[in-house]
Amino acid sequence: MSRSASPVTRSPVRALWLGRATLAVVFAGFLIGGAVSAPEALVMTGLSALLALAAWSGVGGSIPLRRLAWPAAAFLIVLCVGFATVIPLSAPPVRVGLYGAVGGHSLSIAPVATLVEIAKLFGLACAFLCGVYASPGSRVAMKVLDAFIAGMVAWTGWSLILYLLAGGQARLGAPFLSPNTAATVLGVGAVITTGRILNVQIVGLTAKGRWTLALMGGAWFLMIFALVLTESRSGLAVVTLSLLGLYASWPRQTEQRARGRLWLGFAAVSVLAYVLLEVGHGVMGRLGGIAGAAADRAAIFGIYGAAFKDAPLFGGGLGTGSLVTKLGVTPQTYEALWNIQSAHNWALQWLSEGGLAGALPMGAAIGACLFMAVRALNARSAPVLLPLLFADLVILLHGMTDFALQIPAVALCWSFLLGVQVAIAEKPFRDRIPRRRRMEGLVHAE
Repeated sequence: MSRSASPVTRSPVRALWLGRATLAVVFAGFLIGGAVSAPEALVMTGLSALLALAAWSGVGGSIPLRRLAWPAAAFLIVLCVGFATVIPLSAPPVRVGLYGAVGGHSLSIAPVATLVEIAKLFGLACAFLCGVYASPGSRVAMKVLDAFIAGMVAWTGWSLILYLLAGGQARLGAPFLSPNTAATVLGVGAVITTGRILNVQIVGLTAKGRWTLALMGGAWFLMIFALVLTESRSGLAVVTLSLLGLYASWPRQTEQRARGRLWLGFAAVSVLAYVLLEVGHGVMGRLGGIAGAAADRAAIFGIYGAAFKDAPLFGGGLGTGSLVTKLGVTPQTYEALWNIQSAHNWALQWLSEGGLAGALPMGAAIGACLFMAVRALNARSAPVLLPLLFADLVILLHGMTDFALQIPAVALCWSFLLGVQVAIAEKPFRDRIPRRRRMEGLVHAE
């Protein structure tokens, strides 16, 4: 088999360093507030592209493109739709409703913003490939996730320092513009760290196991502590739900190990209760404002829903979500919505920007990756895949009421983690290739 067709990674060491380098780019983006400006996002795209190119040429053979045909084809459709919307037309397109006063000769109401968004999507594809290349097997993938947890600890510690320097009175937002975005990132870190803790064999604990349990337990406490300080109601609810789901879904083990897992669950509940009692007064006090927050979300959803109805096929153009609020705001809603730049709902955001032509294939690409991971779940892959799948749940559920996925660094991080999941899901396919080669060698020997 030629090198270009082989999906077998040659060097696990190089793969691990690729994963660490990609995570370094991700956390650098976190530290500068998510790389929300166009120049910052484009720099992250360029770095991701360089890492993907290095992975292609230096880490090993190509990924099994045949196995990734469906998500790749769907993603290619998204890019083609994006490019189609910036092509100047011979006559101005007919715009109605919210877009009625917008000029221009392209389907996109802001072609430059659409081109920038296409570049960002290319960066996400590169980060996804880096995730695939960085995970030739469960053992290397586990080390990559350990690097992710280490990065989360450093970033969380820095966020707490910033919080204390600011007086410790407001919500913890880390370098992000929104505390809710910080809650999404902290939730993902807490879920992945929980998976590492559950994978430690409590019964007959070795010295290495005690060390791992102490480090991961400390990391988990730090992330939960910071999560509560964000005072994100939906974030805390979604993370709690995901942690319970991960705990309940963990593969059944021996009675002794199950008893050890019960002790871990009791310890986690105790820690969460302690943190809520000590620093949870802020999030508890915000529970009374749920009705007001729901009204604000309804107003935002109404504007973006109207935008989708006015351009259902191609939307306003990728990357134009920040303009939708400006077009739909009224004197009555200005005070509540003047600084809103996204739909606070990833599905509605995609429908308003890309229309059905862009949103459906993007959903299909992500859905195909998630389906591959779910289909590959078994007792052997669960220690890696289960935490990642519940981290996906945190991102998708919290993204229904917040805009974390509109932050370039967060989207880049999730793309990388999706690549790791797909790589682990495709591990049985990779294992069949050397086995097939051995069988062919036996046949030729006969």
